[in-house]
Amino acid sequence: EDGIRHQPRSRGLGDVYKRQDTYYSSLVPSSVAVDLQAHLGWVVGQLGQRHGIQSLQIPDIYLAGNKDLFSELASATGTTVGFEDGFFRKSGNRPGIYIRTDTFRADLQALLTHEYVHLTLNEMSGDRNIPSWLNEGLAKYFEFELGLLGERPNATKFRLYRTKELVKKAAIDGTIINLPDLESQEIWNSQTDNERISLQYAEVYMAVSYLTETYGAQSGLEIVKSIGRGANLPLAIAQVIDVGYDQFQTEFYGWLETWEDPE
Repeated sequence: EDGIRHQPRSRGLGDVYKRQDTYYSSLVPSSVAVDLQAHLGWVVGQLGQRHGIQSLQIPDIYLAGNKDLFSELASATGTTVGFEDGFFRKSGNRPGIYIRTDTFRADLQALLTHEYVHLTLNEMSGDRNIPSWLNEGLAKYFEFELGLLGERPNATKFRLYRTKELVKKAAIDGTIINLPDLESQEIWNSQTDNERISLQYAEVYMAVSYLTETYGAQSGLEIVKSIGRGANLPLAIAQVIDVGYDQFQTEFYGWLETWEDPE
């Protein structure tokens, strides 16, 4: 009823991705739909080349022009949204990635990257629950990594530096959130305090950064794969990095307190 428009898939994404399309509401310029479609193809290629991960197919993209349209679109698919500006649906009514677009292009690209990573991790885990700090942390980590390789790396650096400083301050002030309190996706999504939400994302990004720098670039992904094979979080961590969950947390908090940005 709002006049949903359709952008057929762009060419050059490969035969395996024949069915990918983009749909967008009023208030969304067609150029945004085209740009994000191309960006998703680039993200798929980068993650495949750099980390060997790729979804079974490129998902359709659904773009809403503002918060109200985004909420209405989510409701039509049976999804309840809170603070989030994007989500993905693996199956059911209209599977794909859903995004509200009333922000800067660099932020939209970051959001699309973030949601695509969630989709890929969900497939990797065999649809088993991934603790939020690992799920959101990996999505944020790859969002920043690819953002620094993209068209406007300075926009990513601005957000990245703010993220790091926020966590360092919390570590010094003693207001850091314990990782076990960041395991439930339901609790994560239910937050309404903007400062808490920002700290959550910042902290889990740094947790994955510590995991990656200390135990290897694939360690976070290997933990997800272990969860997909049936392991719980403590067992998956022990299997991949040969360190207990409690010890990992202690080392992470200590690393945060003394961490300094090399740049």
